Amino acid sequence: LFESDGFHLGAHHQLSHNVTPAMASVREYSYGDSLRHIHWPSTALTSKFMVKEFESELRNEVWLVLDMHQDVQVGPEINNTEETSVSIAVSIMNKFFNMGISVGLVAQGDQYHILSPQDSPAAHEELMSTLAVIRAEGKTPLSALLAQAQPLLTSISNLVIITPSSDVSWVHRLGTFLGRGGQIAVVLVDAQSFGAPRSLGQARNLLQGRNTLYYVVRQ
Repeated sequence: LFESDGFHLGAHHQLSHNVTPAMASVREYSYGDSLRHIHWPSTALTSKFMVKEFESELRNEVWLVLDMHQDVQVGPEINNTEETSVSIAVSIMNKFFNMGISVGLVAQGDQYHILSPQDSPAAHEELMSTLAVIRAEGKTPLSALLAQAQPLLTSISNLVIITPSSDVSWVHRLGTFLGRGGQIAVVLVDAQSFGAPRSLGQARNLLQGRNTLYYVVRQ
């Protein structure tokens, strides 16, 4: 879904356990797979049970989840994690809009912001206006924000999470989104590089363990 040189929404297909018209690939059988999906030619070739995976359509939309919880922000009045996070959100939003991809926003700052994904000029202007005035005065931790936002997200929504938080509870919350169909990418704003004593090490290790794509942005 995302390329290493920047965010890029690729081919609008992904692997799914649901039966759809076209088989995308085969993989080794794992507990819980339907025996009806066994791919017998590959099974005979490898001497292992292999099952079929199928293509499913991936919606052309991305939700930006911007962490504006005041307790995780750090840095001076200028050049701080709040400014950096908003700048990242603007950059990613503009890239997707230029690709014709709908972008939505979920954030809890000075107020609760929820803008559904759209790709119109009016939607772009509304997002820009919101990000221009948003303030990191939120009382809601990222883990709670993700829990609140979950009913809003479809089973194939793509998420880009932007946060300076080293609290691993939000990483555990990502488990509720895995397997739903959409892709997840995380931008970690390294608060330690802005002077905070906390490290992103544990959050990074958990993201790696979940094979979740992440980027680290330092001061």
